[in-house]
Amino acid sequence: MGRWLDLAKEIDGRATAGQAGAIGPSVPIVPTPSPRDLFLSWDKSVASLDPDKPLGGHAPDRWRRIVGDCDRLIVDFGKGAASLGWSTLDLFGFPARDCDTIGGLAWRLDGGRIIAMDGHVATYRWPFSDKTSRFAKSYLAGLASPFVPVWELSE
Repeated sequence: MGRWLDLAKEIDGRATAGQAGAIGPSVPIVPTPSPRDLFLSWDKSVASLDPDKPLGGHAPDRWRRIVGDCDRLIVDFGKGAASLGWSTLDLFGFPARDCDTIGGLAWRLDGGRIIAMDGHVATYRWPFSDKTSRFAKSYLAGLASPFVPVWELSE
């Protein structure tokens, strides 16, 4: 066999065997919470939101809708979303700095209702309308803006 093929086999053997000197990315292993633990952390965090104390510079009326949307999201779809692999930012991500940029699912609802959710997309109905829209899981991950969970917004 050619030298390049021998070298490829050697590199592949080191990478799969986990030997020192293996070629490949060094990615830390971060334990992911179970769906149950994730749901419980969301539930606790959403329960900590005070509808009378707006965060992130939101107007009081908008803030009350945000808190209500977060509550309904947890009650109606929280356990399912955690089981389907939705992230905290997918559901509760808000712009870290500017209230005029888009955010995650709770940010988009603005008093509307989720009508369906699967492992890839949530469909929601706009408030006071028969129009629907969709939000894709992991959409915010592809954007450059920094997002934080709604409960981490500053006062």
